[in-house]
Amino acid sequence: MLPLSPKPWSELTFGCADLGDTRRTKRLVKVAAELSAHTGNSLSSSCEGYTALVTGAYRLIENEAVKPEAIAEAGFQATAKIARQSRLLLALEDTTTPCVSIVVASPEIRNLNRGRSMSNQWPAIQKSSKSPSFRR
Repeated sequence: MLPLSPKPWSELTFGCADLGDTRRTKRLVKVAAELSAHTGNSLSSSCEGYTALVTGAYRLIENEAVKPEAIAEAGFQATAKIARQSRLLLALEDTTTPCVSIVVASPEIRNLNRGRSMSNQWPAIQKSSKSPSFRR
């Protein structure tokens, strides 16, 4: 049954989404098809210059009546339906784990940094309440 082209895939996956209005569901299917056809692209570039489609997509996303859980549930139900129809299922598991190592600089290296701001050395670190704090 799979793989499917973008339009049939999005219809199968999101066509039964209960978003409170059939027009929203149709919009979701259309937007999902465009995003699927242009994997990795932004929403606006996936819609290939169709301003009405981009505007409609953002309205759908920003609509408080559209619950992300309803979109996810549609995907879960579609996946379960496909699984029930399949004779063989492969259960894949990612057993990799991230490895984070912390390196503590020796006193000689720390002294090289005296008088300089950490933000000058690390421009990618943005100052916010969630940023890590650096201590000398």
